[in-house]
Amino acid sequence: MIKKSIEGGFIRPCSEKLVIFVDGPDDAQEHDTFDWGRAALAEIDRWEKGKSNPLFDWSKKDSVAQDVVYQST
Repeated sequence: MIKKSIEGGFIRPCSEKLVIFVDGPDDAQEHDTFDWGRAALAEIDRWEKGKSNPLFDWSKKDSVAQDVVYQST
């Protein structure tokens, strides 16, 4: 799904490293008792940062956008 989203232009290739998949036990019955939190933390510990070129500079403030109220349609 991530690779297809990159191919389709929805996700920038440099952002692929932001997604981490945690593999659980092969036996699906063990999933209920598997320590998913510990497994997720182990994957995060192995994660390596990559160079990124963000689309937005979140440190800049836009005085116009501060007064905008967004509503759902």
